[in-house]
Amino acid sequence: AYRDAIGMLDRLGGLRAEVVNVPSPPVAYPDEPLGRGLRNLARILGAGFGTRIATISQSGYDTHDAQRAEHAGLLATLSASLVAWQADLDARGLSDRVLTVVWSEFGRRGPGQQR
Repeated sequence: AYRDAIGMLDRLGGLRAEVVNVPSPPVAYPDEPLGRGLRNLARILGAGFGTRIATISQSGYDTHDAQRAEHAGLLATLSASLVAWQADLDARGLSDRVLTVVWSEFGRRGPGQQR
C-alpha cells in the first residue's frame, strides 16, 4: 500500500499548483470549493490517469436564515462551475468520454409523514 501511495504521489506531482510548468486550465472556474474541485478533476482526467469514477460535492444547502439569497448564490456557483467544467472538457477533447450527473439529496419530514 505504501509503495502504491508513493507511486501515485509521484504520478500526481506534475499536477500540483506550485509546479511552474503545469498549464493553466483552458477556462476560468469560479474560485469556490466546487469550481476548484472540478478544475482539479479536469486536470486529472486530462493527464490520463485512467480515472473512471469521481465524486465532488457542494455543501451549504442546509440553509435557514436568508435562505432565498443563499440558495440562489449556491445555484449560481453550481451553474458557473458546470459551465466551466463542460468548456474545459470540450477544450481537452474529453466531453465525449465524460458523463456528469448532478443530483440533490436533501429533505426533511415531519413526525408521522410517510417516506
